[in-house]
Amino acid sequence: MKADTVGQEAADGLLPVLRELCRGAGADGSLPLTPRALHAAREAWGAAALLRLSGIARVLGEVRLSRRAVFHYSNPDCPCCRHKLTPNERAFLSLVRAGIAGQKTAATGAALILTEGGPVEPARNAALALRGVWSAGPV
Repeated sequence: MKADTVGQEAADGLLPVLRELCRGAGADGSLPLTPRALHAAREAWGAAALLRLSGIARVLGEVRLSRRAVFHYSNPDCPCCRHKLTPNERAFLSLVRAGIAGQKTAATGAALILTEGGPVEPARNAALALRGVWSAGPV
């Protein structure tokens, strides 16, 4: 898989949080809110961290339930990898941002890519629910 450079993708805090959630994900499908994920969320979003982190984890959990393949992400501790954005990360960020913006069509398209043709509605609906979580301010 070709990876793009991170650049502005990390500016809103979503990418570091996503990577920490992926790092903590269990093979059994569990998605614990690890201390590192919580720290990344607090750094990005302050007082809204736990609510937003929970919402992002829900979206990621729905994506994981609908896919067959492994979700590829760049290790945030790798000096080389952390500067690259994987196609899965890019699609996830698109899904979340579309959800926050209330863009149902864009969220559906991103969810379709991430779920590999599996059920789209759970991931899309979880992303669209983020709009209320982010309503207090822009991402």
